[in-house]
Amino acid sequence: MLYLFKGFRFRSFRFRSFRFGVVRSRGFGDAVARAAYLTLALLPLALLPLALLSLTHAQEVVTPQRDNTLVVAISQDIQSFDPFAVNEVAGESIVRALFDNLLERDFEGQLVPGLATDYTIIDNQTIEFDLRRGVRFHNGEVFDADSVQFSVERLLEPEANYPNAGQFSAIDRVEILGDYTVRLHLSRPDVSIFDKLTAQLVMVPPEYYVAMGAQGFAAQPVGTGPFRFVSHERDVETILAANSDYWQGSYKGQAEVPFVRFRVIPETATQLAEFQAGNVDIMSNLTADFVPVAERVGTVVAREVPTLVMVWFNAFGGDMTLLQDTRVRQAFNYAVDVETIFNTLQGGYGTRLASTITPLSLGFDGSLTPYPYDPARAQALLQEANFPFDTPITLSIPPNINLPIAEAIANYLADIGLTVRLRPMDLNAFNDAWLRDSEPNMSALFVASWGGLFDPDSQAYFLATDYRASYYSNPAVDAALQAAQSEVDPDVRATLYQQVAQATHQDPAGIYLWAPASLYGVSTRTQGWQAHPRDFVMVSGTQLELQTAIR
Repeated sequence: MLYLFKGFRFRSFRFRSFRFGVVRSRGFGDAVARAAYLTLALLPLALLPLALLSLTHAQEVVTPQRDNTLVVAISQDIQSFDPFAVNEVAGESIVRALFDNLLERDFEGQLVPGLATDYTIIDNQTIEFDLRRGVRFHNGEVFDADSVQFSVERLLEPEANYPNAGQFSAIDRVEILGDYTVRLHLSRPDVSIFDKLTAQLVMVPPEYYVAMGAQGFAAQPVGTGPFRFVSHERDVETILAANSDYWQGSYKGQAEVPFVRFRVIPETATQLAEFQAGNVDIMSNLTADFVPVAERVGTVVAREVPTLVMVWFNAFGGDMTLLQDTRVRQAFNYAVDVETIFNTLQGGYGTRLASTITPLSLGFDGSLTPYPYDPARAQALLQEANFPFDTPITLSIPPNINLPIAEAIANYLADIGLTVRLRPMDLNAFNDAWLRDSEPNMSALFVASWGGLFDPDSQAYFLATDYRASYYSNPAVDAALQAAQSEVDPDVRATLYQQVAQATHQDPAGIYLWAPASLYGVSTRTQGWQAHPRDFVMVSGTQLELQTAIR
């Protein structure tokens, strides 16, 4: 018999659509409804292993078994179970199951309520948050204003030296106005603070954290998320159990499987073999060439992510002068048949780009079209600009970019009479060269990706004149980026980033390739799973179709 497991399901709250307000405007609109209806709840963990798994009359001891466990393959083990120390996508998948943020980005990349139900922008350096009531951590500790203050202070503790603390350097202090009201005071305006709050700043329980200490907390982590920590074996697996007391209204949904097992499988080919054998339900890092194999035993899900992939131009770095003429940079875009490369080597998964602003980024301008393949026009522009065709050009490639992509780009440039030399580099050397920390300096061309661009504020790092990672200079782009960095209103900021898009289309910062899509293999027994644009695997809201009856 087949059973579709639908335990722990609650009717979810629906938030009104919202957007950021201006000063003294409300962020999320009216308070959400309070009622929730239980259809089938898991017994508390204290009573495990006695829990109901189906609408049968018998009870059964419940432990992690293949039939009741969602198995997710991850490419590397979580760095730590102290969530502030996690900085990799694989670990984020586990963190998102265990912990929650004040604000979240949903499956469409939209900002939505988390443990904060609403906010008010008091001024450019003060934000007031209304906190969600009735939420408890897995150990029973109440989530309240003290939790927020402690979590922020813990992340910013200098001695802890957390890798993402620098992103929150604008936070000066958290003021408690009441049990469920806090004010975040900034030392300077930080227009991307809302996006940052959806990332590494999760909430932890103060009393438990202090009692356990940092090491003890990392050994037995406690959050407010839809799953609870069960066990961890280094470089092998992490097992989580459903939190039947998870709060209502989260975009994540409820835990609808009793257990989740995150298996550490570094190699994509090995993940695929386990997926084919039926030992893995969700695998990430699927490449386009493996898609036909995965589709024979399951479903392939593609999810575009806010990542920019392009060939950067070193137009204004050091003594480089070859690429300073706008006509030359336009010619390089016309010279490469990006559409063919995109379809053959990328499988057509993602979206071709016309500027540095990706489709999931604030300020995306859909009216701009990618450069067409036009080698004749490319040659004409180069000749018009008196480009020295006999000068060799180096294209640097980091290990996370497929070499065939760089080879194809070099071949198209060769077709119009250019000589391109490929320089594969290890990642550390590549990054050091990009940041001007080593010799040799970055080459005239370098292909790379830049992710996490929901809010394009970080584009200043590689577009603004004189920024450390920037090899580009355009006064109009500088002005728009600077204005966006001091503007709170998201509508105004979107208009400014549209100006950036239009300027970088006309005056290219690189050969624009694509915003990629992450590919996942999903087993046939896995129901309701959704891919997240931040690349981590969200396991709540997912059901399993059981292959055998539970007696």
